[in-house]
Amino acid sequence: MKLTKPYYKKILKFKKKYKINDFELITNYGLFSGDTNLFKTLKIYELILKTKNIKGDIIELGIHKGNTSLLIKKILDIFKIKKKLFLLDHFKGLIHYRYQDTKLSKSFKGKYVGKKRQIEDFIKFFKFKSLKILDKDATKLNSDFFKKNLFSFAYLISDSISLNESLIERCSDTTNEPTVAPGWDTNNLFLLIINSAAGKTEKRELFL
Repeated sequence: MKLTKPYYKKILKFKKKYKINDFELITNYGLFSGDTNLFKTLKIYELILKTKNIKGDIIELGIHKGNTSLLIKKILDIFKIKKKLFLLDHFKGLIHYRYQDTKLSKSFKGKYVGKKRQIEDFIKFFKFKSLKILDKDATKLNSDFFKKNLFSFAYLISDSISLNESLIERCSDTTNEPTVAPGWDTNNLFLLIINSAAGKTEKRELFL
């Protein structure tokens, strides 16, 4: 199963054809989930379980609408994994690019602007605890920003090489020595990086 976005959108015709209501649409995950979304869900689930006994919390770098954020939190709560979830976003969309970024990647500039209030409403609805939104630009964090926190798993989805590289540099340098940025426990850190413009999914396991 490998669905293109234009083809996958046609699944909505079944909603009308079989008179499926909105609540049925969101509760019948097996019927309506596509391969990309299912892969992401299973991969996040896999990495959360793999890091559940490793010291450190979880951080998502760039949260957009909060879909993945709440997915991660639900997995943590269902399996009673006691890790705090940090959601970091400046809510300005994709704005950081370098000359290395592709034309397709740059076409997303200014898009994917998250709505903080919307995410807060969903967090309140589900009565989530041990979750914190950090209204910050990830590329401009000073060296001691994470001084009081260790992370075992960092999640990032971005079409910006600039953003990806900036954050990866906080986890390891070019000599593969532990990062100089306090708080990143590079002996145990996992990164899941998805670059949709380049069509790549990369999982980095550092110093395990």
